[in-house]
Amino acid sequence: MVSAPENEPKCDKPPEVVVVEARTPRRMKLELRCGDVWRETVIARATLSARVLVAAQDIEAGATLSDKNLRLEERELGTTPEAIGRLDLIEGFTPRRKLREGTLLQARLLHEPVLVRRGQPVRIVARHGKAIAVETAGESLGNGKRGDTVRVRNAASGRTIEARVTGPDEVEPLN
Repeated sequence: MVSAPENEPKCDKPPEVVVVEARTPRRMKLELRCGDVWRETVIARATLSARVLVAAQDIEAGATLSDKNLRLEERELGTTPEAIGRLDLIEGFTPRRKLREGTLLQARLLHEPVLVRRGQPVRIVARHGKAIAVETAGESLGNGKRGDTVRVRNAASGRTIEARVTGPDEVEPLN
């Protein structure tokens, strides 16, 4: 609720609130306006919190993260806006270093998993929109994480193509 400052005359209607500066939600500069009667600049401080993933126990570097070693916990996000709130976003990820129980999970603390490995079979899936997908077998000629480009040998034709890693043992050909 917004009301007139004590030293200003009453406003016939609720004052208009205008955001003047909001670099972070923790500290925002606002201007309260009552038409042409008065204007007052104020500083508002807010706290943001959300349920985010934290280590449920000590987790060694390189261990696979799962619901067994993580838990959701309500945390204030003002100083750590890069907190992760969904387990599916980090499926297969591993910590770069040992995480102590209660450590807030952040992308910078994690290694993304290698989804395609050199010499391993992969599915080459070419999609056109959402309705059409053509799939064939291939062999990865390099290691790759999601979004990486790797060379792949098509098992049927023997041709080598460039492909983007889209999932575990799955790639999509580049044009």
